[in-house]
Amino acid sequence: FSEQDAVELQQIAMVIGDSFYRQRWKAMETLFEKGDEQVSAVLNQHRERPVYSSNGPGMSTPPEILRSISRQPFLRAHSPLQVEDLVSLDFDVLTQTEDFLEELVPDILRHAGCIENCKIPEERLMTWSEAVHQGYRENSFHNWYHGFGVYQMCFHQLSLIDTFSGLTATEGFGLLVASLCHDIDHPGVTNGFLIRQQDDLALRYNDVSVLENHHASVACTILRAEKTNISSGLEKVEQGVFRKAIIKCILATDMAHHQGLCQKLIGCNSSEQFQSTVAEDSQFLMNVCVHAADLSAQVLQWETAKKWEERICQEFTAQAKKETDMGITPEPFMQFKMEDMKLRGKLQRDFIDFVLRPLWEPYTQLEPQMQRCLTNLIKNRNLYELRRIYGSDQLEEMPDDMDL
Repeated sequence: FSEQDAVELQQIAMVIGDSFYRQRWKAMETLFEKGDEQVSAVLNQHRERPVYSSNGPGMSTPPEILRSISRQPFLRAHSPLQVEDLVSLDFDVLTQTEDFLEELVPDILRHAGCIENCKIPEERLMTWSEAVHQGYRENSFHNWYHGFGVYQMCFHQLSLIDTFSGLTATEGFGLLVASLCHDIDHPGVTNGFLIRQQDDLALRYNDVSVLENHHASVACTILRAEKTNISSGLEKVEQGVFRKAIIKCILATDMAHHQGLCQKLIGCNSSEQFQSTVAEDSQFLMNVCVHAADLSAQVLQWETAKKWEERICQEFTAQAKKETDMGITPEPFMQFKMEDMKLRGKLQRDFIDFVLRPLWEPYTQLEPQMQRCLTNLIKNRNLYELRRIYGSDQLEEMPDDMDL
């Protein structure tokens, strides 16, 4: 079995994988046509629109290796964490206090190399971190915990995947800031809700990526204030690059772009082709990173993943109640009761099958270092299927005779 055989085997696997993903999309459309209302509602949230491409100015500074993670303990003596803890996929933000997570924000930027390479004024970092924290509302899901969780998941990817070493320091800085701010001031309802209500935000942004435009605007407004301007150490041109990276990364979290992003990943038939693609379009790599992090709750360990599932269900039922009180019919995937564990199991299983797997399967195939994410996702998917069948999470192991 020669090295060339291994290369050809990988290419065959990519071709098979590409066919599989395309068949999955076809199956999704078939279910849509057959009238499964819940599946149809999910698909309508992810219809393809153009994916943003990078047309930004050239970098005025040479590329820096972003992956410069120190293996030293954190400098704050009271912190029980080390860098390895914060890089880990097992880091559970829900077990920490909000204020402690706020204190960890500068540590990630420090260990990612941003403070040194981008000349971040450290006296402004905690003020900025506090301002971002205060900018998040007390929603069940779209809250400070989620914002920090996405931030930490981006740090996890940056530390694990060599492809990110091709980013400039300014791009990496913008990516991390975007990830922390990507849902700031989220009202706990969807774009569709705001558009149907002709909300002021929907009118301001012409019904296009309403929430994402708002999050980007709030994030950039905080950065304009002198006490929270952590980009002041950058050259003028680099400040423009930094701002553009933040805006594009946050806009790319609109689920309307999900299908297009997945299909672009699927179109990369090898790791080499993916690396070639992102070398020409670094914004695509940053978009993938933030979008994957935004959709990472179900690639965590089961005990953590199911807590996030409960939180999004609480937020959905709260929106459904608002709509019902207004005489509006909620989306089918929001029409359930919290105690209906079987239906919740079906909804989450469908979300994994039709939304998450088309992202995480090609991504982990192109970047095998992320394989554990997919392993967790498949395990969680099967446990939601058990919930759908039995109406509880009491079964810890899969029955031997069960075909899922």
